[in-house]
Amino acid sequence: MALAIKLNSKGPMFLFRTRRLQQRRFRMIKFRTMCVDAEARMQEIEHLNEKSGPIFKITNDPRITRVGKWLRKTSIDELPQLINVLAWRHEHCWTKATLGSRCAADGSGVAEAAV
Repeated sequence: MALAIKLNSKGPMFLFRTRRLQQRRFRMIKFRTMCVDAEARMQEIEHLNEKSGPIFKITNDPRITRVGKWLRKTSIDELPQLINVLAWRHEHCWTKATLGSRCAADGSGVAEAAV
């Protein structure tokens, strides 16, 4: 999988983020499914958001790579998180941890930071 990501688009194969949910920090590791400048391109596609509040969702998000679409469809992009759970690095949280840049809208205190 990692090789397919690397061959499909420039940038790192994995996405590492530190998230906080219910006052507890955990490290999230996923296969990268979007282009490297996805966050920088957020403003230009903000008007396409299909959700309200802190969640950002676009059905056919143009930032998702070709390999990324397949990884998301099959949920393989979540596999690195499962490995963390099995290694007891953090608990798997069923609640979606929202992006820190979108948390101000709901006041939940959920945060994001690049690692």
